[in-house]
Amino acid sequence: MLVCGCSPVLCVDTTASSFLFSLMNPYNISPIKLANTEARCSVYHNKDRLPVFGSGGDLHISNDCNANTLSFNNFKSYENTTEHQYLLTGSRNFQTEEVEVFAKL
Repeated sequence: MLVCGCSPVLCVDTTASSFLFSLMNPYNISPIKLANTEARCSVYHNKDRLPVFGSGGDLHISNDCNANTLSFNNFKSYENTTEHQYLLTGSRNFQTEEVEVFAKL
């Protein structure tokens, strides 16, 4: 599985320009981009934790995410156009193997 998110800002993004995407997923659906439909809180960044995408925790990566299953995906603000409720991971909660963060310079 490969789950990705993109945000143009570093604090609280209240624009519609953030999005989530999946290059590989448990359902073998072709790469898909999930648009933000609710700009109220596209992404929340905090120095003490990893980013949270969406007002309902559409994609929440917990602290120590490689050692627990407290991370979850729960679509509310990002448009999932498939029939799969947990498109990104196959289940609501998940444990990560690796987290990579990129910055646009």
